[in-house]
Amino acid sequence: MLFFKRTLLVKQKVTNQQVINIVHGKPLSLLLNVQKWYTFLGFLTGFAQINTQIHMAEVNKPKLIRSLVNKILIAGLVFIFINIGLSVLLTYGVFGSTEIAQSKYALIGGIPHTLLGVIFYTLIFIGIGGVVLRVPFNRILKFLRPQMILDLSRWASYVAALFAFYLSYSEISILGVVSVPYLIQQLLIFVILGFEIWGNAVIVSGKKETQVCEFC
Repeated sequence: MLFFKRTLLVKQKVTNQQVINIVHGKPLSLLLNVQKWYTFLGFLTGFAQINTQIHMAEVNKPKLIRSLVNKILIAGLVFIFINIGLSVLLTYGVFGSTEIAQSKYALIGGIPHTLLGVIFYTLIFIGIGGVVLRVPFNRILKFLRPQMILDLSRWASYVAALFAFYLSYSEISILGVVSVPYLIQQLLIFVILGFEIWGNAVIVSGKKETQVCEFC
């Protein structure tokens, strides 16, 4: 019985000492340190969540395609410029076949097709160049928005490609003449049309993906 009472007294002393330690702040300071670490970890967690949200926003952000389309159009403009220069030389007879130049197949309404090509592709060059440089043609005519200009240029190039095919066939099959400068000019027409089709395909694809019309 006496042993049991001594044990209780020792336990009571330990308990009282713990109370004294709590009053003096020893375990309390430990709790405060734990709380500080918990707050710091909460801050890090919140910061990581914010970074994750920003990253997800960047990932989900629609990828605009205007820069890619501009590169395609600029490449097309290079070939248009070459075609204009070649057409000017063919119009003035610097080189090429006079037999083809004077044939009825190379004339449209009595006008050499090369001269019409100079006018035609100069207008296309101005139109597409204006789209790349964001020239507001619609302030002159409301319907001349970038997409409309590109569509008109592409369909006009379809017509030019058909005529180029007709002229190539006439030169080789009917006249029996092969002129490298004329063939190069006609090949350039198909190359230009190819770039226009490519650019339009990128615009259509980008519009479906992002639901944003950058050329409207």
